[in-house]
Amino acid sequence: MKKILFLFYLILSIGVLKSQNSKLSPSAQVYLITVGAGTDLYSVFGHTAIRIKDSTLKIDVAYNYGTFDFDDPDFYVKFVKGDLQYMLSKGHFVYFLQYYIESNRSVFQQNLNLSLTQKQQIFDFLEWNALPENKFYLYDFFFRNCASVVRDVFENQLTDSLVFQNNDRNFTFRNLLHQYLQTPNEWNKLGIDLILGSRTDRKATPREYMFLPDYLMWTFEKANMKTPNGNQPISQKTEVLYLEKPLNSSVNTLFVPEKVFWTVFIFYALVSLAGYFFKKRLVFFDFLWLFAAGVGGFILFFAWFFTNHTITVNNFNLAWLPVTHLIFAFFVFYKKNTLFHKIYLSITIGFIFMLLVGWGIIPQALNIWIVPLLLTFLQRSLFLLFYPLLLKINK
Repeated sequence: MKKILFLFYLILSIGVLKSQNSKLSPSAQVYLITVGAGTDLYSVFGHTAIRIKDSTLKIDVAYNYGTFDFDDPDFYVKFVKGDLQYMLSKGHFVYFLQYYIESNRSVFQQNLNLSLTQKQQIFDFLEWNALPENKFYLYDFFFRNCASVVRDVFENQLTDSLVFQNNDRNFTFRNLLHQYLQTPNEWNKLGIDLILGSRTDRKATPREYMFLPDYLMWTFEKANMKTPNGNQPISQKTEVLYLEKPLNSSVNTLFVPEKVFWTVFIFYALVSLAGYFFKKRLVFFDFLWLFAAGVGGFILFFAWFFTNHTITVNNFNLAWLPVTHLIFAFFVFYKKNTLFHKIYLSITIGFIFMLLVGWGIIPQALNIWIVPLLLTFLQRSLFLLFYPLLLKINK
């Protein structure tokens, strides 16, 4: 249903309004629009747009930097590789608002205290930017998304007149993301923590906080404009256009990463005990975890070396999810421990031990929920490495 509504909004928005060559009237207003978080991963961080309203000229337009070309035949390839072009679309604000009301997402607006000249300058730029030859831009989740581009529009058009307050909270980019990935988004949080490398743990500047729509809104609430009469607040009181309605949705507290992974640890501990007492390696279970870890490692390896994403590089999760596990998974069926087995298992144990001992020291914040998986992989690697010795003990 949400996808149908979204397509309906785009049909009504993209290309509906012809370029305006109008001079705004004194009644014109410029608004910063902030949309609250949705339930799906793509919407959990919120959304931003700019609204231009002129009652005299009967203009009420939403400028949206968060759309992309559905008809691009290479859409999915570009998305995976980090080459996806987003674009500025414009449409009637009433349809923009209705879409988010139907999606039950809060919508806020801030009326910006700008001179008529400044309003006209922003309007002219947005009209120029919405032209077919100008509307596309290369998307980057942290540095060039629907919120940070809007920030850039106001900075570039208002120049030194716009003054942001220093609101440094000592957050890294990962800290900022985690604020939106609480219950019931534990699995999304885990996936994001796994795929994003150590660059995500760089401290963000207050200006960089504004890649998140909420922080852009909060920053504008405290920002000032330089005027002949001194600094004045740029934003009037934030107005609520729609407030999301609470939904009675149950949360599954059993199927969460922490409980699932500790269950996996206990299961493999029992497999190891059974293997010891019955003198069986039960290597099929080792093939499962090695192959699964190898697939995960392949995804991380691909995201690091074969895409243009700047935040998936230098990923320490590859220390416990090496892509080589995909190959070694088949070697566990070999009945004898060769020198290759011993070296490979020793390296695997060393990397896992390094992560456990160096937790909090390495330059990447690892997800705490992977600890039971690390312990699982560690105990099974030790079992395979020392299996011949265990057989001698259990005679």
